[in-house]
Amino acid sequence: MKLKQLLISFLLATGTLQAAAQVSKTYFVAKPGTLISMMTEEEANSVTHLTLTGKINAEDFKHLRNEFASLKVLDISNADIRMYTGKSGTYPNGKFYIYMANFIPAYAFSDIIDGVTKGKTTLEKVILSEKIKNIEDAAFKGCENLKVCQLRKKTPPNLLPEALADSITAVFVPLGSSDAYRIKDRWQNFAFIEGEPTVAIYKWE
Repeated sequence: MKLKQLLISFLLATGTLQAAAQVSKTYFVAKPGTLISMMTEEEANSVTHLTLTGKINAEDFKHLRNEFASLKVLDISNADIRMYTGKSGTYPNGKFYIYMANFIPAYAFSDIIDGVTKGKTTLEKVILSEKIKNIEDAAFKGCENLKVCQLRKKTPPNLLPEALADSITAVFVPLGSSDAYRIKDRWQNFAFIEGEPTVAIYKWE
């Protein structure tokens, strides 16, 4: 009995610590490329769960990759990705690149450092819009802790080479759409789950 009470106390304490560590923020981005200007560096680095609405582009993705040091969960399911052309996007070494609208940009959450591709290791879950057309080259390559990719789109977007790079353990898709994903090029090796991710609840007796 005492052991059970100690275990419950430990679990409650752990849950409290996890809740205290979680920092959730929602931002409406009125103008693409301005996300980072809406907060201080300290605020950006403290966010663990981020929801974005409005309009974002490859410049915003670069900031999400490089400057949100604690980011675990990113929800852009209600954000529009706008076209961007220039050197301030996500492509390594400041390469001039044309980033198309409604594409998850190439190297969105990975970068080439000293010849090695390294992903954003804090990222655990992403929720993508039903408007997504492409997930571009190496978008999530090296994001070794990315466990969930949730897509709102019933028809699978194009998945370019190494876009997910085997980092995903589960892909959540809308009800009735898993077969369409399974037969789409480059999606075949992933595990598909229809519906919304749920948190497991354990009952101790």
